[in-house]
Amino acid sequence: MNKDHLQLKIDLPKGFELPDWIDSTSFNKVVYDSNIFYSKNTPEDFTLQILFRPNDPLEYLIESQGEHNFLEIFKPASNEEYTVLDFSKSKILHIEKDRGNWENGMRYFVITIDECIRTGNSNILIPPSSFALTEGGLGIIDELYEYQGFYYDSPNKLEAIEKNPVEVVFGGYKVEFKVNFEIFSLERKNEWNVCRCSNVNLLPICSEEVKSVEDIQTIAKAIMLLLSFYQNQTIDYTYAQIKYQDKFVEFLKSKKKYGYLEAPYSRFKNLEVSIYELINSCNSTFVLLHFAFIEKIIQRFIYSGNLEGESKFMILYNILEQIRNFVIKKSQDEAEGVIVRDEYKFTLSNTKVDKFIKDKIKDIAKIVSIADKEEFERDANKKVSFIRKITMNNQFIQFFKYTETQLDDYGLDFEKLLGIRNTFFHGHDLKSQRISLDDENEKLGRLVFDLIRGLLENRYTAAKLR
Repeated sequence: MNKDHLQLKIDLPKGFELPDWIDSTSFNKVVYDSNIFYSKNTPEDFTLQILFRPNDPLEYLIESQGEHNFLEIFKPASNEEYTVLDFSKSKILHIEKDRGNWENGMRYFVITIDECIRTGNSNILIPPSSFALTEGGLGIIDELYEYQGFYYDSPNKLEAIEKNPVEVVFGGYKVEFKVNFEIFSLERKNEWNVCRCSNVNLLPICSEEVKSVEDIQTIAKAIMLLLSFYQNQTIDYTYAQIKYQDKFVEFLKSKKKYGYLEAPYSRFKNLEVSIYELINSCNSTFVLLHFAFIEKIIQRFIYSGNLEGESKFMILYNILEQIRNFVIKKSQDEAEGVIVRDEYKFTLSNTKVDKFIKDKIKDIAKIVSIADKEEFERDANKKVSFIRKITMNNQFIQFFKYTETQLDDYGLDFEKLLGIRNTFFHGHDLKSQRISLDDENEKLGRLVFDLIRGLLENRYTAAKLR
C-alpha cells in the first residue's frame, strides 16, 4: 500500500451556500493536510484521508452533504504542488466519519473513491505507459513466462523470464507484457510475502505519433479488450501511469478483492494461438475506428460464456445478427465489390414501389372478411417494408457468402438455427423438437468467435474483392 502526502484547500463552487456562522473568506484560506492511500497492483481501496481540527467548518460540510460528491470543493493548496489530484470524474463509494478517528491531535475522515487522476512532473523513471492488470491477467502472463530463483547458484534471486518473446505492435505502439514482484512484510519480522503482478507497457514506435494522453488511453483500452477476448473473461487495468512530454499522469483506482481467478476456457489456447499472435493479427486502425461496436460484441460474447440454454443461444444469435447488420452497413457505405443487401431490387423508384405494393395490398383486402377489412387496409403501410425485405434466411446466405463462411465447417444448418430462434422469440420451447441446445450453442459459439476474429483482422471489406 502506497501513501502520499498532499495539501488541499477549500474552493466553494458558485452558488454553494454556507450557514451564517461560517466565515467563507477565512474558510477558504485553511490548508488541510491530507494523504492518499493506493496500491499499484494488489486489490485495495483507493482512499483519501483529510485531517482537520475539532469543530472545523469542514465537519459541517461532511455532515450536511452526506454521500454527495463534495470532492469538487477540494483544490490543491498550491499551483506549485508536485502532484495534483483531479476528482472531476470521481465517485465517492464510502465516507468514514467515525468521531474516534484521531491522528497527531487532529480528527480525520476517510473517503473511499472509485478512481481519480493525478498529474505531475515527469522527472521520474517510468516507462512511457504502464498498466497494471487485474488478477485475471496472470492467466495470460503465466503462459508467457517461467519463474526462476532460490537455486544453489542464485539463492537470493527471484526472476521471471519470458519464454519466447515476440515483438507485438498495435496502433503505432510496441506492446510489452511484464511480470513484477511486490514484497510485503508479515507479522513475523523475519518473513516476507511475495506477490506476482502482471503489467502491460506501451512504447511509441515513433515519438511524433504520441498525440495525447487520451490517445494512449484509447490504445490501452483496446489492448484490455483483446486480452479479455483472449482469456474469455473481463480484464482491465487497476493502475496506470503515463509519461507524456514533460508530465506524467496516473490513474488510481479502487480494486475489488477477488482473489486469484482461475483462467476459464479459452478458445485461443485450445487452438494454440498466443496473445502475441492475436494482437499482431488485428488491424489496429479498423479496431480503433469501430471500437465501440467491437467492444460491445466482445463483452456480450464473454458474458454468454456464463450462461447456458436458451439465454446463451439468444445472446449468441443476437451477436450474429449485429455482425451481419454491421457488415451490411459497411459494405453499403463502401459501395464496392459484393454488396450485402437486406432488400430486393426493384425496377421502379422507391416511391412508385411503395405505391404499387400498397395498391396490391388493397386488392388483397377484397378477399378479407368485412369484420377485419378496415383493420387490414389501415395496416397496409406496415406491410410495405415487410414485402420489400429479403427474407432473413436469404439475408444471412448473402452475408455468409460475403464473409466466405462455410456453415458446414461448423456443422450448422441456418434454417435450423432460425427455427430455434423463432421458437424462443414467440415464447415456445424445444421439448417436442428433440434438439440438443448445448450442441447448437457450442457450434454457434465457434461461428461467432471466428466472425469476431474476422472483424478484428478486417477481413470483411469490399476492397479485398477488387
